[in-house]
Amino acid sequence: MKAFVFAAVTSLALIVVDALKVEQRSEPAIFKLNLQKRTTGFSKSSLSERDGVASGSDVNFRKSLLYIVQLEIGNPPQTTSVQLDTGSSDLFVQTASSSLCNAASKYHPTPCANFGSYNPNSSSTYDYIDSDFKVLYGGGDGGTGDWVSDTVSFGGAVVKAAQFGILYHGDVLEGVLGVGYEQTEGRPLFSNKPQYDNFPTLLVKQGHIASKSFSLWTNDDRSASGTVIFGGIDTAKFSGNLVTIDLVPSGFADSPGVVDFTVHLNGVTGTDAGGKAVAFAGGATRSRILLDSGSTITSLPPATAASIWAFVGAVADPKNPTFARIPCSKGNSAITINLTFDGITVAVPISQLVIFPDSTHTTCSFGIGIGSADNNIIGDTVLAAMYVVYDLDNNQVSMAPTIFNATASNILQIMAGSGGVPDLTTRSFSSQSSTTSKSLTKTRSPMISSSHTTSSKTASTIPSQTSSVKKTTTTNLTTLSPKVATTLQTLTRTPTITASPTPVSPASTFK
Repeated sequence: MKAFVFAAVTSLALIVVDALKVEQRSEPAIFKLNLQKRTTGFSKSSLSERDGVASGSDVNFRKSLLYIVQLEIGNPPQTTSVQLDTGSSDLFVQTASSSLCNAASKYHPTPCANFGSYNPNSSSTYDYIDSDFKVLYGGGDGGTGDWVSDTVSFGGAVVKAAQFGILYHGDVLEGVLGVGYEQTEGRPLFSNKPQYDNFPTLLVKQGHIASKSFSLWTNDDRSASGTVIFGGIDTAKFSGNLVTIDLVPSGFADSPGVVDFTVHLNGVTGTDAGGKAVAFAGGATRSRILLDSGSTITSLPPATAASIWAFVGAVADPKNPTFARIPCSKGNSAITINLTFDGITVAVPISQLVIFPDSTHTTCSFGIGIGSADNNIIGDTVLAAMYVVYDLDNNQVSMAPTIFNATASNILQIMAGSGGVPDLTTRSFSSQSSTTSKSLTKTRSPMISSSHTTSSKTASTIPSQTSSVKKTTTTNLTTLSPKVATTLQTLTRTPTITASPTPVSPASTFK
């Protein structure tokens, strides 16, 4: 495990927090990308071929909100936009001559106009690898094309000889920048060929960042943009304590370690408008759940999702019964849905779950859908409530309360290496904050390709008791390691991510 080390350039004061080494430098080895938000007319969740169970509902949904980053590929540079996806590991883009770009559909009259495309033959740095590229989604939609390499520039970083897929055939519109583990790359899964260095790895190997990690601030779903910082964090974008959670190993014989950003979801409860706790069917059952920025909707086990729908007044969509509709006016309620992970509870105001108003602005989509019994997704309806650091080097994620629409910035570099258990004497302790216990075991199927969808949300609170939580520092960031937890044997309230609810106006729209 790493330890957070904050080195103030002017004072040399250190604040140590479990999980990562973080350092403030005048010229940090990081790069930041602005996320643009776009809605599409439909989306598809991905399907896990390992066990035949959909990670989310594999049906078309009326709208999805995508977090888009802009890339420049080749020499001379060609601009294209792709969806940032923590649920997959490959980069792929549309080619200008693809069948989709050159044929209008009922969803997209000019399919590639908004996202751009790539013409490999117009780049002097393009290299062909083979024609085995394939992407497949749960509804049977997908695409095929070539594996190639070329120079890719974004956020001030120039990545040379980056390998990625280019689509010539199929019906997958949006390109994807997958930033997950290489074990879930499509190349070894579809063509039985070796893994390759994907973008997080190339950024380290080519000296752009020191640690294979990134932080994601999606901001409020009604805001225009957010940010992703590779190799760093922005302490001005969150408040309270950063809580570190170990990712859950897959349990597969051929890849038994961590293969994606799956954590344990320990429970789901509600809080009604009067502040009273509400229990849901199956809400106390521990399950595996993937943090997936490529999915708008959060999927939960069927009984739990149905119980939540009944509580908030949502009903199944008549065309897609794994999704729900809800009166837009419900978004002004004080209701929250509370999700408890190892050491932290995220309370999501219903205002963040009432999304995509229809043309009459009376009926909205609901941000929680029906998934499977054990393999589900935390989509952007919940992720936006959290500032999340994804640490691929140490197989951990760290979470803190987001600050919506923050304008200040204080970027710190995440350093390489494992710092071990920090010295307790460097910390001040507070009974109001605590850290995470380690995840236990897991069996989750890797995402074969990117999952499409997106939207964002907030958080507030229902405390829960957990025996492995410990007291910790309250300056900017905190967290003690699980080793410290077992030493202290301290019982305290689980910290909660809180954020001010965003009222839903009947005239809310998405751009």
